[in-house]
Amino acid sequence: MQGTPQSSHSIRSDLPTLRNLRIFEAVSRLGSITGAASEVHLSQPAVTQAIANIESQIGARLFDRRNQGTFLTADGLIFEKRVRRYYAQIERGLRDFGKRDYGKNLAVLLNLISEPQIRCLIAISEAESFAQAAQAINLSETTLSRSARDLQGTLKSPALFRRTATSMTCSLAGRELARRFKLARREISLACEEIDASRGHARSRISLGVLPLGGTSITGHAVSEFCRRHPDVRFELVEGHYDVLLGMLRSASIDFIIGMLRNPAPESDVVEEYLLADPYVVAVRKTHPLADKTDVSKEALAECRWILPKGDTPRRRAFEKAFSNLSELPTVDIETSSTRHIRTILRQSDRASILTRVEMLAESGAEGLVGIPLALPRATGKERIIGTTRLLDQLRTPYQTEFLDLLRDIARTI
Repeated sequence: MQGTPQSSHSIRSDLPTLRNLRIFEAVSRLGSITGAASEVHLSQPAVTQAIANIESQIGARLFDRRNQGTFLTADGLIFEKRVRRYYAQIERGLRDFGKRDYGKNLAVLLNLISEPQIRCLIAISEAESFAQAAQAINLSETTLSRSARDLQGTLKSPALFRRTATSMTCSLAGRELARRFKLARREISLACEEIDASRGHARSRISLGVLPLGGTSITGHAVSEFCRRHPDVRFELVEGHYDVLLGMLRSASIDFIIGMLRNPAPESDVVEEYLLADPYVVAVRKTHPLADKTDVSKEALAECRWILPKGDTPRRRAFEKAFSNLSELPTVDIETSSTRHIRTILRQSDRASILTRVEMLAESGAEGLVGIPLALPRATGKERIIGTTRLLDQLRTPYQTEFLDLLRDIARTI
């Protein structure tokens, strides 16, 4: 269930090839094997074989062949919708990379790009060197380098890669093109998951980016309940800093981010959704000397030892503002951003910390935590809001939609 930035939605080698998807798109649009064969300059048997290969790979019949033509099945309609989005991502990536509209030449360019070239570019964009990229996808460095050179030659641009002091790696433009390729490939993976789900075969995977301070509690409740309802659905939970998770979201490595919203969203291609307000509270264990006091002064709290995140973090700023009128700040002798560590240490000592309302509600039982009344200032002037961040144009699967609905239901009960 737990994932890492490298493992989530990792590069698959069993997706239909770019060439075969191009053939599928032509057949579905024209409704004719003959017409598609003419458009892609292949024989009818070659087109028929390409469609058969796709159907075999995804385990579904995509077309009904009749005297009147070739028509999409219900599974074919699901697949066709995703293939259109696949090509939209690739075309957007190529236009942005080339800084021009290819027009009719775009179809020619797409025919020249191969699936191995796409896989190699993605691997290079995720690695620090060609050697690491080759190892990640089980290729020799020579094979990967040749594929990279071929793609660079096809695009007629040396801007895909740059040389570092020790090796070659992706340029910024190359990384952006690879990001579009990853978004495109994720569409085909989701098509396969949707087709499986429509038949009652829940082999779906939902990958969540969880912000360590703010997203863990509600995510844990939602994932546990969803797995109870759908035991065959697989989850990957990736904890990390916001900027890292945002990059993963924008490259289809994760499906959603759960945690404190930035408000406004930092990129134009992502959207944030409110789930609940989550203000700070001072947390101590139930047996703490101050736990049963109704009127606790700042001076009394200042005598406690504290456990807090280090550096310039919202909780640390709220702490410093709360005690700014004292001659010196309380002692912070343990620094961590892990709520798990904070809770454990609080339960075992008379330290104090700052948790959120949601994190406090996650504690229950005789050895739980309690909150001490103290008005904690907002560290940034904004209310702490827990919510989800997702891609603006995301076309969610039924399972993804159901999971978001479950998150909303849980948030309403807190």
